[in-house]
Amino acid sequence: MISKALKECKKTPSFYTKKSFIVRITSAILLAMGILYLVPSIISKPHIEFNFTNILKSTLIFVLLSESVIGIDLLLEKLIPISVNNIRKRSTIQFILSLIVGAIIFLLFYYLHSDDKIAKAGSDVFLYAAVVMCLLIYIIHVSIMERITKQFISATEMVESLKLEKMTMSYKALQDQLNPHFLFNNLSVLKSMVFMKNDKAALKFIQNFSGVYRYVLKGRDLMTIKLSEEIEFIKQYISLHQERLQEGLKVIFDLDEKELSKHLPPMTLQLLVENALKHNIAEKERVLNIKISAKANRLCVENNVQSKDASYSTRMGLENLLNRYEFLTDEKVRLEDINGNFKVTVPLLCEE
Repeated sequence: MISKALKECKKTPSFYTKKSFIVRITSAILLAMGILYLVPSIISKPHIEFNFTNILKSTLIFVLLSESVIGIDLLLEKLIPISVNNIRKRSTIQFILSLIVGAIIFLLFYYLHSDDKIAKAGSDVFLYAAVVMCLLIYIIHVSIMERITKQFISATEMVESLKLEKMTMSYKALQDQLNPHFLFNNLSVLKSMVFMKNDKAALKFIQNFSGVYRYVLKGRDLMTIKLSEEIEFIKQYISLHQERLQEGLKVIFDLDEKELSKHLPPMTLQLLVENALKHNIAEKERVLNIKISAKANRLCVENNVQSKDASYSTRMGLENLLNRYEFLTDEKVRLEDINGNFKVTVPLLCEE
């Protein structure tokens, strides 16, 4: 996908358009004529006259120089296409090859004029020719570098855009995992109620579940959501299970009001509370205590460990949360076992 985008970026205006070619040829001819007619005047030898052959050879040399430098760019575009990683390498090679070609063409210029009127005008003519050739190479090279830079910027922007798109798709895939996960766990709870013939609690659970699931659907398309909305949702979710667990579940909130406007991934609290409910005993004689606190850009969910199984598992729910936070921030989610309590601390985000 990214390579395809880079190919699209390479569809830039060519140096071989008719207009560009005419401009280069005209510039080369003018520079060649300048060498032949202006330089002798500068070096106080205005009496020298050049024939058609002198003019033709000089003009062809400068045209050859300009087109050779452009040809190098065309060749390198095939061998070392511009990418976000190689612009320095490409620019350096481009410049060095241009200088080498320039030196070779200057030697050709010297050889072709070694026995004609230009040579008789003195070595200063060749010196000025070398300077003008370097100037021509510089002007063309600046134009090439401008194109390379624009192409590099375009490629970089395209790659960053695709990375963001890929990240969003990956994040969305993680979000989509929550729906079946949420449904499966809560239908398992409902199944246990029916199995225990707790019809009243099962009916209440079904009635409240529709409202809770509406929030799940809402959060499906959001990257983050306000903590205040997440708190309202988790209160509904807790009441859903409070009907079943009665005095076996106790939840305490300790929230700094300044933190309520902060953001976090949707269903963060649900995953953490569900994790505590799923893996711990919650009975009247063994109360499951859950504390939800928000302070100093941190949200903490802590519960006493009363494992149903021999090992305390974190599995898919926490893994999903950890992966989503990796997309949103460099700050880490902390999982801690402290004096018989399991504590999860997640960063609160200042912006959506």
